[in-house]
Amino acid sequence: MQDSALKAAEEEAEVLRATIAQTSEARRLAVLEKFIAEYRSIEPVQRIVADVFHSRLKYGRPGSASAIVIEGTETYLRKIKRRATSREITDELKRQGIKIPGQIPNATVASYLSTSQLFDNVKGEGYGLVEWRSDDKTDATRPNGRLPLVAPNE
Repeated sequence: MQDSALKAAEEEAEVLRATIAQTSEARRLAVLEKFIAEYRSIEPVQRIVADVFHSRLKYGRPGSASAIVIEGTETYLRKIKRRATSREITDELKRQGIKIPGQIPNATVASYLSTSQLFDNVKGEGYGLVEWRSDDKTDATRPNGRLPLVAPNE
């Protein structure tokens, strides 16, 4: 009796599985499970690509002249904790022994910094780190409306 009850239950379960498999919800679930499995398998690769892409946007190609100038400028600005003109930055980079390509090194540095997402240039004040910006605090007495000439206290 027990064997026949178990066999009947197994047969009923199989019929139920077959019936459920034919419903649109079961097909949708199968598609979603396949999508989730595939997405999970490629997510780490996409994260690595996004990190590399973001790094290249920030610094340029590793080891390139632009990357060296950008990294040197970032280090210098953090050290002096204030904005600096492209001429001042160029002079400091030369002092550090960094070779700047181009016929007009000051213009080359300005070009690199202007295209980097790390810096902004406030006319008459020079280049600073974008993170120093304080968009919610402005000063109407200044021509450009921006406050900090120096980095915020850390």
